[in-house]
Amino acid sequence: MRPTAEHAIPIRVDNTVTLPNGTLLVECMFSGIVDLSTQSSNLAARLHPAKARAFEWIIAGTQSSVTTTESSECTGAPSAREEVAIIPDVQFHVNGPTGIVVRHFSEIRANCKQLSEHGSCVDVRTTTTLAGFEPDAEPIVREMCDGSLLLVFSCMPPLITETDPKKAKRFNFHSFSADLAAALDVAVIQDDREVFAIQRPKADTLERLRRFLATYWSPPRKSWLKFW
Repeated sequence: MRPTAEHAIPIRVDNTVTLPNGTLLVECMFSGIVDLSTQSSNLAARLHPAKARAFEWIIAGTQSSVTTTESSECTGAPSAREEVAIIPDVQFHVNGPTGIVVRHFSEIRANCKQLSEHGSCVDVRTTTTLAGFEPDAEPIVREMCDGSLLLVFSCMPPLITETDPKKAKRFNFHSFSADLAAALDVAVIQDDREVFAIQRPKADTLERLRRFLATYWSPPRKSWLKFW
């Protein structure tokens, strides 16, 4: 199934690469706490389900082909034609020990499917959707097997800020992680643009997180002063 206008999920990417069969999306993903280049399950854990569905649409598309021409070594004239299949896929540029490494969505597809269907995979214990922040692409929190939490957003800044001026004014990308840390009373690392890591959550961290995101767009409470 290919996305139609009414079913399309808007996604942001850092780069696009144009190929003969169209556009190949490129996600740039970085982390200071895990080695993304060798851990496909960690890479899948950092991918929001809305993006995984969009990427699934891309690689499920009809394959196309291009015709290549080889030149004769003696005359330089064309000597043969070959059709090469181009399979749609999505690249991830991830940081590795020796620099940027290219991975593909097709490599982590099985892990993404398992996360979508069961909420867990090799490194992920549970996946919880948090309501009230981003319609149609709510943030998720994944409890990792080491006890840490990954808070994953579909887009950051959230897409809703592009259509709602009040929410655009309310949201501050530069202070968001500090606001999170203050609300949760734990250390929060913005490990990537859309991924926030909570390495040492407390017993009430998930409930605090749920409340923070559900009420994030609500007007601030007014303080009333009484004079006697």
